[in-house]
Amino acid sequence: MIRSQHTNRPARQGIAEGIRQGVAGEAGNSPSRVPSAIPSVRPAQTSQEGTREGRERAAGIPRKTGSAGAAVDSLPVPRQPEEEPRVLLTVEAAARRLSVSRTTMFRLLKSGAVASVRIGHARRVPAEAITAYVERLAAEQHAA
Repeated sequence: MIRSQHTNRPARQGIAEGIRQGVAGEAGNSPSRVPSAIPSVRPAQTSQEGTREGRERAAGIPRKTGSAGAAVDSLPVPRQPEEEPRVLLTVEAAARRLSVSRTTMFRLLKSGAVASVRIGHARRVPAEAITAYVERLAAEQHAA
């Protein structure tokens, strides 16, 4: 028995009929939406499904409205433990601290203006090296 290449011929015919019904819209230039014989893969979305409010409603999270919302907002925030200052910084963090670009920071490291260390394959900048560089720059500009 030989099988035909077109096994779902009714669906193809439905699409062809939809195309034959006309593509021109009311204005004549824009194509109109042709109904398809093939069901949509994606379910219809509600207007709020993609919003934060819609996701919270779907998850069953109650809305903060009225005095109950104000009471939640007025609760004290637990204090976070203070983080110790970092001893070694990444090149990007050191660049942010000096307010320069990453490229400029690498140039300063290569020239030796700012000291750095290597840990494995990673290059790190001691926090004291940044302070020393800024003090050196201020002393040079003050002397000139």
